[in-house]
Amino acid sequence: MIVVFDGLATLFFAFAIYRALLIPAGRLDNFSRYLLVICLAIYFFVSGANVLEYAGITAYFDGLEDYFEILFLPCFMFFLFAYDARLEINRRNRTEEALSASEKLYRTLVDNIDLGVTLIGKDHRIRMTNATQGRLFRRDPATFVGKLCYQEFEGRKEVCGHCPGVRAMASGKAQEEITQGVRGDGSRFDVRIRAFPLLDAAGETDGFIELVEDVTIRLQTEQALRENEAKFRALFDLAPMAVALTDLQSGRLIDVNMEFCRTTGVSCRDVLGRSVVELGFYSESDRQDLLVALQQKGEVNGLEKTFMVKGQPRHALMFSRIIELQDNRFVLTVFNDITEIKKMEENLQRIARIESVGILAGGIAHDFNNILTGVLGNISLAKIYCQPHDKVYDKLRETEYAALRARDLTQQLLTFSRGGEPVRRSASVAALVREASDFVLSGSRVRAEYDLPDDLWPADIDSGQISQVVQNLAFNAVQAMPEGGTIAVSAENVTIGDHEASPLAAGRYVRLSYADDGPGIAAEHLPHIFDPYFTTKKSGNGLGLAICHTIIKRHRGLLTVESRVGGGTTFFIHLPAAVTAPQPAATAADLLYGSGRILVVDDEEIILEIAREALMLLGYEVETARDGQEALELYGRAREAGRPFAAVIMDLTIPGGMGGKEAAAKLLEYDAQARVLVSSGYSNDPVMANFADYGFVGVVPKPYHIEGLSRVLRDIL
Repeated sequence: MIVVFDGLATLFFAFAIYRALLIPAGRLDNFSRYLLVICLAIYFFVSGANVLEYAGITAYFDGLEDYFEILFLPCFMFFLFAYDARLEINRRNRTEEALSASEKLYRTLVDNIDLGVTLIGKDHRIRMTNATQGRLFRRDPATFVGKLCYQEFEGRKEVCGHCPGVRAMASGKAQEEITQGVRGDGSRFDVRIRAFPLLDAAGETDGFIELVEDVTIRLQTEQALRENEAKFRALFDLAPMAVALTDLQSGRLIDVNMEFCRTTGVSCRDVLGRSVVELGFYSESDRQDLLVALQQKGEVNGLEKTFMVKGQPRHALMFSRIIELQDNRFVLTVFNDITEIKKMEENLQRIARIESVGILAGGIAHDFNNILTGVLGNISLAKIYCQPHDKVYDKLRETEYAALRARDLTQQLLTFSRGGEPVRRSASVAALVREASDFVLSGSRVRAEYDLPDDLWPADIDSGQISQVVQNLAFNAVQAMPEGGTIAVSAENVTIGDHEASPLAAGRYVRLSYADDGPGIAAEHLPHIFDPYFTTKKSGNGLGLAICHTIIKRHRGLLTVESRVGGGTTFFIHLPAAVTAPQPAATAADLLYGSGRILVVDDEEIILEIAREALMLLGYEVETARDGQEALELYGRAREAGRPFAAVIMDLTIPGGMGGKEAAAKLLEYDAQARVLVSSGYSNDPVMANFADYGFVGVVPKPYHIEGLSRVLRDIL
């Protein structure tokens, strides 16, 4: 039994020693090693003693090995305890090293991120901050610890009202705020603060963490972008050309400017997101053709497009190009509104046609005035050769009046066709207005009511042109009141002072008002009624009021209008008052006789004959010439012969020969004292209006009669 026990003990000792020896030496401290050596010694002693005893070699150690067997167990237990303690110490050391490494890593990460990081307690005292926070605020991060955050970061004396940390602790959620921080040097900068609640081990709020980002440059950039966007938007919206951005594939409008909406007549709010096909700008086939052209060439230039705006066509030249924005492809289109250019081209064509007609009309009027000169001259002579009580005298007077009316119509034709300068003379406005108005209103359902005071000043006007203006206004009134109505015609004297706000020069004027009680003129049409070719009448040509405006302007006067729908229309005419009284119409009894030699120059034989007979009847000697060159020769010979001409009546226009202007200039070079009268059927020619500038001493407009001719000659002689 003892043998069995000893064998088992030896095996146990051997197993324990074997397991102990398997432990790596690096895991054992010196004390454990000593205990292991003692255990090994005991094992070898006990094993050796047992072998010697049971081999019968010696029993010297019998009983002693039992004591060592008992000692082995506590010794081995001490070894195990020491080894376990060593393991625990090693574990703690490794844990501490890991914690230290983790803390270093965390600190390195926190100090090197681009955000300032600060741990703040509920009392708003700073517990920790990173190096970035120090760089942002230009201070040593260690100087923040233990101090109040609102004092250190924003220079405040109390908690910030916008503090995101307070809101984060209250809500338990992250909060954000953009504010200004104060650096160590006192300068301010923009920061974005994101605050997160900080919880303790029990899950209770213990403070908050702030992440701080310098957003100064970003905010400045955003502000610059907003300003640039506002500038671009203003330029975009105020651009004089229509601009549209459409999606390449769908054709939907992404953005348009104000000019686009004006040009196309659509509302800017209604077009965005809608297709150009849906809006009727293109047909689908036209859009596809445009896309093909854009994809082939990248751009399309100068394509003409017509839009209907409030029932009126508007024309535009289209310039399109494919552009890429944020990886998407769009079509940028610019429309150049050429509607006014088109109108201008049409107007130029009309003007060209009118100028062609004007040249023809001017020639006809000139020839007609020459014929009328023969008619009126012969009538004047016939009236002289008979007595006022003769029956034929009344017929001659009526014929003369009809010829004078024909002269006025010829004058209007000249004014329309050539727009010449007015030949102004002092004239009675009241008489002219009555005569012109009654002439138009005769036979119509419109009547005129006159308020023309007796003390009305005479006006410095071309009677024929102003008569045309009055007739045009009367005719417009008749058209505006087809069922009949009343025209109130009044006049007054007005004086405009030097400091009055008026488009007219200071001075005296006769103010004429011409008011009808028709339907009035729409407000949108009122600014355009004096524009050439503007008309709201189906049969109108838009020239009547434009001509009236031109005539009054050339008289240095003013034509204005007031009107409202349903309230009638009133035209106001300001005409410069004359300095002298108007001359009364000449009669046969007013013939002014004279003496002297007169040279008459004209290419028309009938005028030469009438002038010769009339002047001889007035007591003058007469010679005639058919062009300027012949006149110069006759004038020179007469002067050399001692029989000079007292005056020369020079026709302004002589086809195929030297005309009056050139001949007068040469004649005045020869004789600076020569008295030359200019005569022409082109009574609107600038030479007729400003005869003195060309060396003439007077003017005899065709057609003329003997009474007027006698007065002009008496004035210069």
